[in-house]
Amino acid sequence: MPPAGLYIHLPFCRSRCGYCDFTVVSLGDGGRVDAYFDALHLQLRRLAADPPAPVATLYLGGGTPSAVAPAHLCRLLDEVRTLFDVVPDAELTVEVNPGDGATAFVREVAAAGVNRLSIGAQSFSDVELTRLGRRHTVAEIYRTVEAAAAARIDNISLDLMVGLPGQDAAQVAANVAAVVATGAPHLSAYLLHLEESVPMARRVRAGRLTLPPEASVAEQYRTLHRCAAEAGLAAYEISNFARPGAASRHNLGYWRCDPCLAAGLGAHGMRWLAGGDGWERWANESDLDRFLAAIAGGADGVATRETITGPTALGEWTMLRLRLAAGVGRAALAAGHGDGAVAWLEERLAPYRERGWVVESDAGWRLTVDGWLFSDTVFCDLFE
Repeated sequence: MPPAGLYIHLPFCRSRCGYCDFTVVSLGDGGRVDAYFDALHLQLRRLAADPPAPVATLYLGGGTPSAVAPAHLCRLLDEVRTLFDVVPDAELTVEVNPGDGATAFVREVAAAGVNRLSIGAQSFSDVELTRLGRRHTVAEIYRTVEAAAAARIDNISLDLMVGLPGQDAAQVAANVAAVVATGAPHLSAYLLHLEESVPMARRVRAGRLTLPPEASVAEQYRTLHRCAAEAGLAAYEISNFARPGAASRHNLGYWRCDPCLAAGLGAHGMRWLAGGDGWERWANESDLDRFLAAIAGGADGVATRETITGPTALGEWTMLRLRLAAGVGRAALAAGHGDGAVAWLEERLAPYRERGWVVESDAGWRLTVDGWLFSDTVFCDLFE
């Protein structure tokens, strides 16, 4: 059985950022945190009761995992090792927000076996951080990176955001340079996307905040790729850059449709169907009270399940592979979906070759930087 990933969602945050639409819960009183971790332990035991594949990657995401007492996470890591067959060189990642006691948190989780950190820097400009409503400062980013080094964790990723209010290509270049100067081997950089319901979107609609025009955002994205490449951080996915050997193994599993178990509020998991003709996907309850009640009542905490087969499976598999720099290989496409899928994709991508968004070779297809920039248009075409 091939190895799987395990994602555990830790939803608690001290405050919700104005652009965030993730499944998060106010940190509140400790009783709710204790109840949540008790529910997590029960759900993990039920996941382990159905003999899963060996666990090759574990990702503790949020929310803000570093806002929770590290003792909770250390116990969680011990339980995962007890319940699952965790491979010896497993990648164990925890998301960390600078500030809020991150230095002590990093030291304790490193001692518990965490070997990779994803640090939510977002920007190396205090002005931009304030505009975003972030709780930390640039100085605290550097202190968190130093804490990782002191804990002997050299596999770190820094998150940046692109397309922020008041941002331009020069500031993006400065942010990338700051990441490079830390020595971090991995960079994740995401274009700001605002759901209509979030506070920042309401400020934009009211005219109290102005987003950069599309042409400026496009220039920022191209600048991001150029500066990262010049510094030796190769783009291996639409929003992710790494030095050789430092790509996120857990996230690569998502984009390659590898099986992934899921525990916690709103977490999503998937596994291949017998015969490899598609996969099952599921999502846990996203309301904390319903999640806790379901687990306490002996249920599995899953809210929805769906089976992905046929054209939908082909479209999703292709879309996820096109997010990767390696793109879609002809041989892999034919092996998984038949020779007809090769002709189908060649026809679908033909218009985008002419625009310079797609590069085609005997091996397959990959998107260019501009192809990634306008990937929503390409991906929508895969599902028509």
